[in-house]
Amino acid sequence: MNTIDKKASFLGECKSFLRENTIIIALVLLYILFYRFWETLIGEFFIKRFLCHFESNCVSDCIFIAGVLITCFLCYFHRKKRIDQKTILICLIAISFWIFYRFIHRICGIDGSTYNLKLTSLSFTSHIKYFDIVPIVAVGILASPILGKLIANLKQKNNNEVNEVDGFLRDYPIDGSQDILGRKELAHNVMARLLATDTTDGLFAVGIDAPWGSGKTSFMNMMKELVSPEDSNVTIIDFNPWLYSGDKITVFLGKLCRNLRKYDVSLAKNFLEYSRLISSFDTNDIPYIASLIDFVYNDKTLRKKKQQIRDAIVRIKKKIVVFVDDLDKLEAEEILKVMRLIRYISDFPNMYFVAAYDKNHLIQSLKTIIPIKGANFIDKVFQHEFRLPTSPYATTSSVLHNYLQPILTETDQLYLSKFLTQEEGKNHLPLITNLREAKRIANNFTSNYIFNKTNKAYSENQIISLYLLELFKIKYPLAFSFFESNWERMIIEKKSEDNQKSYIVLFDEPSNSLKINFFEHMQDRENRNNLNIATEDPLIIENILSLLFGKNGHVDSVDFLRHYFNPTI
Repeated sequence: MNTIDKKASFLGECKSFLRENTIIIALVLLYILFYRFWETLIGEFFIKRFLCHFESNCVSDCIFIAGVLITCFLCYFHRKKRIDQKTILICLIAISFWIFYRFIHRICGIDGSTYNLKLTSLSFTSHIKYFDIVPIVAVGILASPILGKLIANLKQKNNNEVNEVDGFLRDYPIDGSQDILGRKELAHNVMARLLATDTTDGLFAVGIDAPWGSGKTSFMNMMKELVSPEDSNVTIIDFNPWLYSGDKITVFLGKLCRNLRKYDVSLAKNFLEYSRLISSFDTNDIPYIASLIDFVYNDKTLRKKKQQIRDAIVRIKKKIVVFVDDLDKLEAEEILKVMRLIRYISDFPNMYFVAAYDKNHLIQSLKTIIPIKGANFIDKVFQHEFRLPTSPYATTSSVLHNYLQPILTETDQLYLSKFLTQEEGKNHLPLITNLREAKRIANNFTSNYIFNKTNKAYSENQIISLYLLELFKIKYPLAFSFFESNWERMIIEKKSEDNQKSYIVLFDEPSNSLKINFFEHMQDRENRNNLNIATEDPLIIENILSLLFGKNGHVDSVDFLRHYFNPTI
C-alpha cells in the first residue's frame, strides 16, 4: 500500500477504535476532570468505612495467593484466545490507575484526611500489598496470547528435535518463522493486495493453485500473519469443508453466523435465516409444483434477506476474509456445492474468499458432473488465481539430506553426498518436487536403512540403492508394486546411443516363457493407466532402474534385493 492508503487506513482504525470504546473513554475523562470529587467519595464512603477496617492475617494472605494462582490458571487456559481492543484498553487503564495510586498519589476524604490505596501489606512481607492484585490480573490477561505463542513454539521445537533423531518426521503446516522456501514476503504481498481490493459491490474470490504437498496451507498461514490480532478492521474465518459432513453451505453459513455474532446480533440472525432459505431452495426431494411455489416465495424472501445482510456488513465496517482449505480433497458433488456457496455470497460487500486447491484435480472432478469444461467453470468462480511457485530443487535436496544425515554413518553420508552432487544423482533431484515428498522419502528411508544395515549382504555402496528404491517407491507406488512382485523374472529394454537395443537383466535371465520386459510393459497405454504413470514416466523409471541394475549398477547382490523385498525372510 502507498503512503496515502496507509494514512487513510490508520485514520480509519483510529475512528473505529474511538467509536467502539466511546463509553470507556468518556468515563475515564469524566473521572480525570472531576477526580477530586470522585476521590472524596471513594475515600469517605469506601476506604474510611470499609478498607480501613481490613486486617492482614493468614486467611487474607491465602485468599490473595489463591487469586494469583487462579489468574495464572486462567492465563494458561485462555492462551489460544485473542484479546479484543476493549479488554486491552480496560487492562491498560487499570494498570495506569494502580501505578498512580500505588506510588504517586493519595486519595482525599471529605474531612481533609488522606487514604493510601496501598494501605495494607501481606502479613509475611511489607513489599507486597493486597492492592497489587490489580496489575497481576491485568498483566495476566494481556500476557495470555504471548504465553500461548511461547508454549506453541517450545512444543514445536521439541517435536522437531524428536522427529529428526528418533521419531518419524511429521507433515504439518508451517508459519513465517519456519519459511525455508522464502515464501513469506510473497504471501504477505498477496494478502496486502487482497485487502486493498475494493469489495463494496460484492465478494472477491482468489484461488491458490498448487499440486499436492506444495505447501498451500502453509502459504495461507503466512497470508494470515499480515493481519495482527489487534487489527479491528479485519476478521479472519477458517473453513475446511473436508472436516464437515452434511450440507457444506449450511455448515459454512452457520460458522459465519457464529463468528459475526459478536459484531452484530441481527447480522448473525439474518445469516441463520438465509441459510435455512437456501437449504429449502436447493432441495431436490420435493414435487415439481411445490418446488415452483417454493421458488416464487423464496426468491422474493431471499432477495430481502440478502439486502438485510448487505446492510449489516456495511454497518459493522469489517473486512471478512474466509480461508477455505483442502478443496481438492472433496468429492465432485461437494466441490460443486462449495462453488455454489461462493455464488450465494457473491453479492455481499467487504468479503474475501481464499481457497486452496490443486486445479488439475478440480478440473477432472468437475468434468464428471457438469457438461462445460472444468477449467472455464473454475475461472468464472475465482476472479484471480495465484499459482504457487514450485519448490527449488536445491532446497528440497538439501532438506532431504538434512533429514537423513542424523541416522547415517559417516561412510554412508559420504557416499550419498557424493552421489547427489554427481551428474547421475542431480538428474533425479527434480523428482522430489516438494517438502512433503522429501519427508515421506526420509521416513521410508530411515526405517529401511535401520533394517537393511543388519543384512549381511549390505555393503557401503548400498546406501545409494536404498535411496533410489525409496525414490521409486514414493514417486510411482503402483509401478513399484508391480516391479516388486515380478522382479525375479524381469528384464528392462534399453536403447543405446547407436539406437541398438540392449537389455538390463536382473541377475539371472529368466526363460522366455517367464520373462517380462518392464519397459515395453510400461509403453502400453492401458498398463500406464493401471500403474498410474504419465507418458514420460517410463523413461524416468527406466533410468532409475539403470542406475540400480545396469552395467555399473549400485545393486551388486541378489541377496540384498531379496532382503529388501522380503523383510520377513
